[in-house]
Amino acid sequence: MKYLITTASGKLGTMAINHLLKKVAPEDIIATVRDLSKAKHLENSGVQIRYADYSNPESLVKAFTGVDRVLFISTFENPEVSRVNQHKNVANAAKEAGVQFIAYTSLANAKDSATYLAADHRETEQYLIDSQIPFSSLRNNWYLENELALLSGSAQGKPFVYAAKEGRVCWALEREYAEAAVNVLISENPKTIYELGGTASTYAELATALKEAVQNDFEVLQVEENIYKDMLMKAGMPEQFAISLAAFQNDIENGVLDVPSSDLKDVLGRNPATLTEAIREILPENLLA
Repeated sequence: MKYLITTASGKLGTMAINHLLKKVAPEDIIATVRDLSKAKHLENSGVQIRYADYSNPESLVKAFTGVDRVLFISTFENPEVSRVNQHKNVANAAKEAGVQFIAYTSLANAKDSATYLAADHRETEQYLIDSQIPFSSLRNNWYLENELALLSGSAQGKPFVYAAKEGRVCWALEREYAEAAVNVLISENPKTIYELGGTASTYAELATALKEAVQNDFEVLQVEENIYKDMLMKAGMPEQFAISLAAFQNDIENGVLDVPSSDLKDVLGRNPATLTEAIREILPENLLA
């Protein structure tokens, strides 16, 4: 059985490679990268490194040749080729190369989610269905690492500011999502949909967990969306990015990441880290109690 992990030079891809190496022989693992110079950290692992660019269908078919199972890590928008079309290129190449199974990293509740972030994932999932390639959708909720700037700042005494009110998020660590992805990739009987995430928690609960982790107090401010946007811009964030982040806080308030599930626990075979444990893992040591 040959396993391939796409965009393996990225953080999630590298974590997935490292976990897969614990499960199968290096010679059965293929890592694809768009820039071969960024794969140097994989050179001594024994895995085979192949070039593949989501915008280049020919490179994808060549990379997928002889592969049985693919961990398809979703990408970002390309100025020349849209994200959805890049994803379609991956699906088309996998089908042409005879890939037997795809595990695709999607977003929480992608099919029915109201957030703008879900649209490309929803279309990709449907394209995979239409392609008739056996696949699992790994609907990752939210990486706790996405909150690192907020956590680090408040650990140093800055206000903990959010606009999502009582909206809940199923935060988990990126390494936990990577491990779960690999476990699904090598599973004999994978499900079609996995809603992956930790315990659903509010930002107020995240702030409490942070105080416990750092044993330090700080102000917790729940603000309106427009104030949140203005605060981001005042801190130096470009206007369009600030607008997008503020809008996503509103989406969270409306429940787009409130998708509780035992899937991550079940796939890992253990409970994910608690918020306090996870915060202690990702914060620099000098900020911890």
